[in-house]
Amino acid sequence: YDAIKAGFNKVVFIIRKDIEQDFRHFRVVYQPIVCADEKGAKWIGAEALLRYNNPELPELGQMEMIQTLEYSGLILEVGRWVMAQAIHECAKWNRSGNRSMVHVNVATQQVSDVDLVAFIKQKCAEENLPTTHLIVELTETSLLSNFEVGTNFCKNLLELGIGVALDDFGTGYSSFNYLRNLPISQIKIDRGYSRQLQTSKYNQTFISFVHQLSKELNIELCVEGVETEAELEILREMGISVMQGYYFDRPMEADVISREFLSKLGK
Repeated sequence: YDAIKAGFNKVVFIIRKDIEQDFRHFRVVYQPIVCADEKGAKWIGAEALLRYNNPELPELGQMEMIQTLEYSGLILEVGRWVMAQAIHECAKWNRSGNRSMVHVNVATQQVSDVDLVAFIKQKCAEENLPTTHLIVELTETSLLSNFEVGTNFCKNLLELGIGVALDDFGTGYSSFNYLRNLPISQIKIDRGYSRQLQTSKYNQTFISFVHQLSKELNIELCVEGVETEAELEILREMGISVMQGYYFDRPMEADVISREFLSKLGK
């Protein structure tokens, strides 16, 4: 136990040092989100994803890095940095004439950050980005671990015009009863349901049911993890158009996606 604790403390020390040095070794990449219809796939925005590569921690994977940030409490500071970076980047896209959206993930601890909504509002104002161009993504666990705090957080965002997406739907509580009471504007179906979509009747039925329910509740639906043309066509036949996945593009650096947005987005 002492060895594990010592190892954890060492990792936290190195990460904290990078944060103090202007988030050295941290970066944000962006994965496009598209609207795919019979005319083709049009980019409508991108999801901001945190990456960390420190040569002192070569074996620290993405999931372990996020867990370390959460367990240490550093996720609060890093999460705000990601939010600021994403808002800044989206503002650049919009200034170029491309009216696009940026999605930013918020961790469970951030939902309880009483000043986070004010921080987001301030950053949007500083960058002159309309709040309607920002969508905050939360998991079911983040919302339901403290339902009252979670719902108030979502309501405050929606009142500012900021979208709220329920991320990785289908992996947590997956209770459809919650959807009636959650103040959200979008559901993102977990990528696991896109896999084997051609052969899994269950996956097809699940996605189709959530799609019909989302229409009844006037909530937008996005399907993650689309990797093949066959999956794309099945989703199109269901009437689903908002998608995300490697079939369209992998996460890319800010400068690369800026060039792609400038040349492709909205065409």
